[in-house]
Amino acid sequence: AAVAARLTRGLSAGDVVLLHDGARHRRPALPRVVLQALPRVFDAIEAVGLRTMPLMDDLVEPPRV
Repeated sequence: AAVAARLTRGLSAGDVVLLHDGARHRRPALPRVVLQALPRVFDAIEAVGLRTMPLMDDLVEPPRV
């Protein structure tokens, strides 16, 4: 719960939240904290009227005709 709260505190439209389990890569026995927090993160984002999207959807310009 603490990770989800930290990740969603003060979120607003246009914010980018980039997540990774870096510590888990170094120590595989550690719990998957970010993965476990995702459902709460998504719920919190939706609760304030925001939405999630792949980063590439926002970065790739549509082809010009």
